[in-house]
Amino acid sequence: MAETLYEESHRCPFCNEPGKLLNKIPIRRVGVPRGTVVETLECYSERCPQYMPPVLVGTSTTQPAIRNRWQVQVNPDGSIPPKGSGATGPKAFESTPEWKDVAPVARDQLRLAATRDERRGEAYEIKRDLDYRGGY
Repeated sequence: MAETLYEESHRCPFCNEPGKLLNKIPIRRVGVPRGTVVETLECYSERCPQYMPPVLVGTSTTQPAIRNRWQVQVNPDGSIPPKGSGATGPKAFESTPEWKDVAPVARDQLRLAATRDERRGEAYEIKRDLDYRGGY
């Protein structure tokens, strides 16, 4: 018997084994039909090429296995939209946020503080040497 699109989308994209449902999150956005959910699935096959077994870190700590996860949108009528159809619509976020310059300033402040700790009292010379532009 042939699989439905729902069953097919719940198979791992790498090894084609059925995935385990982790959670369902309802989508509440303008333009999305009421009752649409996003299901998160995880592959539990140890033969999957994306599977990484648990690793012993140090003497007593174990890093858990890394498994492939994917998400599937399920419409209220049970249908699955085709792959890639969500990427053609308008984006719901700004392309350049107003706080984009925060990271470089914070990085400069950390470099200045680290260098000041190494060379006590020479902060203004270091500031000039590092071409520091942020606030003090």
